[in-house]
Amino acid sequence: MVFAFVAIWLAPKLGDPNISNSIFTIIQEVQGLLSPGILAVFAFGLIVKKAPPMAGVAGLLTNIVCYGGMYLLGRYNIGPEIQFLNRMAICFGINIVVMTIITVLKPMDKPIVFEKKTALNLKSSRGAFMAGIVVVVITLILYLLFSPIGLAK
Repeated sequence: MVFAFVAIWLAPKLGDPNISNSIFTIIQEVQGLLSPGILAVFAFGLIVKKAPPMAGVAGLLTNIVCYGGMYLLGRYNIGPEIQFLNRMAICFGINIVVMTIITVLKPMDKPIVFEKKTALNLKSSRGAFMAGIVVVVITLILYLLFSPIGLAK
């Protein structure tokens, strides 16, 4: 819901050169607030078995603060303007450092053990199969309707 309201608010402003010169840049800037933190937390959690849950939360929040801070510092000429991919890389590194410090200071008592589950039922339900058929049929109908064969003559 939040992203929908942000999109509704932002859509009329996309032509304003003060905001950005392309929708791609806007999308990348917004993804930069979340993506490096998610990747850092995921990778750190897989590699470091004694990382506490608090480290993951701190990594996500650190990313938002660091990325947003670097963006605002560059935007208002307080600090250097860093390109979004470089900001993402810097934030990833900062997240790893923050999570490492938290893990060193307060590691979990027992490491997490990933259990292997070999008895998985991978058979799909009849309802899911029928829903898939309906989606494919509707997609084909819409494609034919809006193709040169249909309405797009």
